[in-house]
Amino acid sequence: HQYQQLPLIPLGEFLELQPEHKDNNDEKSLMFARINHELAEREALEEQRQGLLKTKQSLITDNKKRKDDLASLDKDLETFIDAAKPIQKLFEKQY
Repeated sequence: HQYQQLPLIPLGEFLELQPEHKDNNDEKSLMFARINHELAEREALEEQRQGLLKTKQSLITDNKKRKDDLASLDKDLETFIDAAKPIQKLFEKQY
């Protein structure tokens, strides 16, 4: 069966995490509980992954905005330097 191919946590570890199943001798219900536990873990990890992806997208957007702001500042600085050249030449004149 395909469920036997699932990478489940070891039985001992599962029983430590879910002590209510320690007295369960029914193999099928124990396997069902382990599979449900694995599903819950995977869903929690997927939710965490989705949250991290949203954070990543937000950071990428923020970085792009800051990069654009810096590029604009660089352009403004060049314009300012070019505009200041006549004033600089005036001060360099010797009287």
